[in-house]
Amino acid sequence: MKKNAKVIEDVMGRLLKPIGFDCRGSIYIRQSGLQVHGIDFQSGKHGNGEFTINLCFHYSFIPSCATFEAKDPLHFKLIDFGLRDRLGMLVKKEDVWFTTNTPQKELMDQMEGVANSCISVFKNCESSWGEVDFFPRFLALEAVREWLDWLAYSAKSTKDFSVLLSEEAKRFSHWPAGLIEFFHGWGREVQNTLIFLIECSIRSGRKAVALEYLELANRLCYDYDPFLRRLEKLRAQCQVPLKT
Repeated sequence: MKKNAKVIEDVMGRLLKPIGFDCRGSIYIRQSGLQVHGIDFQSGKHGNGEFTINLCFHYSFIPSCATFEAKDPLHFKLIDFGLRDRLGMLVKKEDVWFTTNTPQKELMDQMEGVANSCISVFKNCESSWGEVDFFPRFLALEAVREWLDWLAYSAKSTKDFSVLLSEEAKRFSHWPAGLIEFFHGWGREVQNTLIFLIECSIRSGRKAVALEYLELANRLCYDYDPFLRRLEKLRAQCQVPLKT
């Protein structure tokens, strides 16, 4: 098993390090312009050699989505990223697991396929999300407001967030296949959604749009202090006092 773990390390190092990825524990990270890309190896909970791959996306000017405070992106862990999903879901639309008990040659071939799939996904990210105002343009304000209203007034949301995403994606003919899967976690992580949209709106000079998202955040009445402190800083950037 140790030899096979070395196989994984060797393959990933050979294919990922030349294009800027640095291994930090169980995650490979690189910064490409304003984009931050992560490839996270997640061990199975039974300790039997099983593992899966998570792909992660973030912008360097957005704080950690775990603490909502500034953090060096090259030291991010999985939960710090604003967008993340399993590689299998992004590429095959199914959860895919691997095991270090696989014969070495087969495992090597699998990991080369994994590395190349990761590289392909992040190439799509670079070409599609180079402009930071893509996100507030992609998720129309009215669509987000409708979705948040479902969350606010329903014990359990009856509007599937992935349905909303699919509807919005139809407006973008250049949307690369697979990347929409990155957003499905936002259906469970409303704070991440709003921080990402607000930060991208401010960064791209769309402060009027940022104010609309801030108003939505204010209506949700969160009591998570780090999130509220970040909202206060963002309101200050837009020169809007915090509501009492």
